[in-house]
Amino acid sequence: MIKLLILKQENERSGIRSRIKYIIGILAVLIFLLSATPLEAHAAAKISVSDMSATSYLRVKESRQINAVISGAAGTYSAFRFKSSDPSVASVSEQGVIKGRKSGRTTITVSTKEKIKKGSKTTTRTIKKKLKIRVTKYRHVSHRGLQNKAPANSKKAYQLAGKAHFWGMEADIQESMPDENGQIQLYVCHDVNLQLFCGVDRKLADMTPAEIDSLRIIDGTNAEKYNQKICTLAGFLDVCKKYGAVPYLDTKIDFSDQAVQMIADMLAERGQLKKCRLVGYCDTSMRAIQEYAYNTYGAAPSIILNVNVKTNPDGRTAIQQVKYARSMGYQGVSVNKNAMSKKIDTYCREKKLELNLWSYKESEKNRLMDQLKTFKSVYTDMDDMLVE
Repeated sequence: MIKLLILKQENERSGIRSRIKYIIGILAVLIFLLSATPLEAHAAAKISVSDMSATSYLRVKESRQINAVISGAAGTYSAFRFKSSDPSVASVSEQGVIKGRKSGRTTITVSTKEKIKKGSKTTTRTIKKKLKIRVTKYRHVSHRGLQNKAPANSKKAYQLAGKAHFWGMEADIQESMPDENGQIQLYVCHDVNLQLFCGVDRKLADMTPAEIDSLRIIDGTNAEKYNQKICTLAGFLDVCKKYGAVPYLDTKIDFSDQAVQMIADMLAERGQLKKCRLVGYCDTSMRAIQEYAYNTYGAAPSIILNVNVKTNPDGRTAIQQVKYARSMGYQGVSVNKNAMSKKIDTYCREKKLELNLWSYKESEKNRLMDQLKTFKSVYTDMDDMLVE
């Protein structure tokens, strides 16, 4: 009986030991598997530049700080290193300050060393981010935003243009019908009728702000992806302020007195009165905005007259249109590529008129720049400038 009891106790102890060994074995396997599994955060770690797109503008003698950060960080990282593929076009300092040297293209590489511990081992790899920089002596204005990336005149298109560091942004301004309180809203939209833009066969001017705000843009690049509403003038000006871009407000219509005051007030609230350019054919609207701004704030936007064709409907040739702008006290002209000439170029330099080139294609701009090397202030509203 005693022997049976001892045997039973030994069997129980043996069973406990076996279970302990089994548990230890399972734990060892789990530890091995965990140490051998790659870290998701490690795979996702990358360099991000928050205020710059993969392709950006930089003017000659202009400087810009690269603000790089690590996203998805999983280990330890060395200080960022910066390198330019062509320092003669744009140099970059150890602190990440880019400086434009001459016209051309270069690639700035931002890199860091990443170290991650995997069990008893440490792995090291180099993470890189490449920025394509285009250096130019001209001031580039994005026509209706970066419309090869997002719908024209949409807030997203302007945000992308801001990240690409366009010097200015152009927007077509329209006003809504007054609401029940007699209040209008100002919008950024080129087409008078919204059939193509939003799929609604109505004029923007015949709709209330509530009706317009309910629509979505269906036309243009990535329209479905970005699901944009029609951008308000306030939204456009906020984007310009955020990225330091010069707002070009295209005035194609006669504005109401309420719209004239709203435009000047919005610019004043954002400190953009002196920076803004009013550009277009509609003399009455531009002059009314400028006069109201001067009388109310003591400062006003510049007026830039569009010179669209060699001979306009009033019978004035292109050079006569430019001379008319000067006689009216305008600060400059925006000349279409088909109307541009050496005579206009020379006249604007002599009379100190701001001269802007209005062109859509890079090849056209390059041809004119080769012929007219004396340009000092150029308005190029090309949407294809960043297409590689």
